[in-house]
Amino acid sequence: MFNWFKSFDKKYPYVIVVLLILIGSTLLYLRFADYIKRPTVIGVFIIGEGFYLLYKRFIKKNKKENQISDEAAEAMASKIKFEAEQHRKNRDSHNYIKMASDEEE
Repeated sequence: MFNWFKSFDKKYPYVIVVLLILIGSTLLYLRFADYIKRPTVIGVFIIGEGFYLLYKRFIKKNKKENQISDEAAEAMASKIKFEAEQHRKNRDSHNYIKMASDEEE
């Protein structure tokens, strides 16, 4: 049953979101119209879950503006590599402990 639900959700992703929002709204409407007494929290939770899935699946995926380009990534990597090589070259000239031990010998 769960696998069927997953496959249905992959084929029709909007259906689940719309059903959650409709079921939650119906429960809240029935509560405020005094047809039923209890499921106010359940209705709010179901609506919240529907909007959460809507945001997580469709709105959040479209916000890919923060990704850097390949050229920028390569430039950053080459700069890091260059600075690491420079650090290795200069490391020995600033290693005072090694210089003091060489003077003692």
